[in-house]
Amino acid sequence: FAVALSALSAWAFIMVPAFAIDDVYAVLLFCVLSALDVIIISALRVSLARVGHLNASVRDSEMRYRTLADNASHMITLRDIHRHIQYVSPGCRRLLGYEPEELRALPEESLFHHDDLETVLRIYRTLSADAPTAKSIKRVRHKNGSYIWVEAIYNWVAAGADGHPHILTVGRDVTERKAAEDATARLQALLNDAVSAIDDGIAIYDSQER
Repeated sequence: FAVALSALSAWAFIMVPAFAIDDVYAVLLFCVLSALDVIIISALRVSLARVGHLNASVRDSEMRYRTLADNASHMITLRDIHRHIQYVSPGCRRLLGYEPEELRALPEESLFHHDDLETVLRIYRTLSADAPTAKSIKRVRHKNGSYIWVEAIYNWVAAGADGHPHILTVGRDVTERKAAEDATARLQALLNDAVSAIDDGIAIYDSQER
């Protein structure tokens, strides 16, 4: 549009001398087109400046989020909808003993305990814009061959940088918490069994033995 106006202004500049000097309409046409030309070019410059500023803001935001992710104690992963890892934070070293490059190269199925694999795959299948979050506690294989309990929060990201949805996962080690919960559950089960095994049962009396 700006180019068309510039061409029209140039045409007016050439043609105006052909008109009589008292041709007010020709002079007005030239003035209006010249003014519009200046306004359009100025507007384009302002728009380009704003776009440049927005791009810089986006880059700054991406850098801040990447810095936070890279220094988080939890492991953060970003996958596409086919479960291919696009990003994994350095927290994987602390959690699983792997370098980010090593983890990206591993088949995902090799990381999970066989009893928990189907649960994880079901979460990936059901995540969507209508069901954007999920949570699981599963056993994940450490690089040393042992298994740790990991609590993971899954989030459906509607559109990534490439315009396609992604899955953001944040995982943390809950092995000690899981061990404490299991120990408490076993103790409660033993107490229940002990109470059930008492033949005479348990009698409760008030202060007057009633």
